Amino acid sequence: MKQFFIRYGIFCILSIMSIGLYLITNNFSIHIKQPIQLVLAEYNYKAYISHTTYFTPHKNDSLTINQTVYGNFTFIIDSVYKEPSFMVLLLHPENKNSFTQCINGESFIKGYIYIGKENIQELIVRKLKD
Repeated sequence: MKQFFIRYGIFCILSIMSIGLYLITNNFSIHIKQPIQLVLAEYNYKAYISHTTYFTPHKNDSLTINQTVYGNFTFIIDSVYKEPSFMVLLLHPENKNSFTQCINGESFIKGYIYIGKENIQELIVRKLKD
């Protein structure tokens, strides 16, 4: 028995670790987050986001901006148009009174939006190809 572990122990451990790594990467996914800049316009807000294939917003959709300095905020999309390097969303806050109290008169806020999920295995393959 001792000779078996000395001869095949490392191979068995590496095989078990490889199977475990495959199962973890195949069964778990992570959120894809995209940076977003929110600028105060006259009566609504403009949100600038880079072009992406994962995110296609539509009018009257709700959009939650996460990880800002002031917390997470939910907006309603009024319109969407595209510029050469950004997608521009015109938004209004879901609850305007609490939003204006939270931001303390700021006219520029940075945050993130979650635009989807990606399998960890697909992420690793994509990174190895780049």
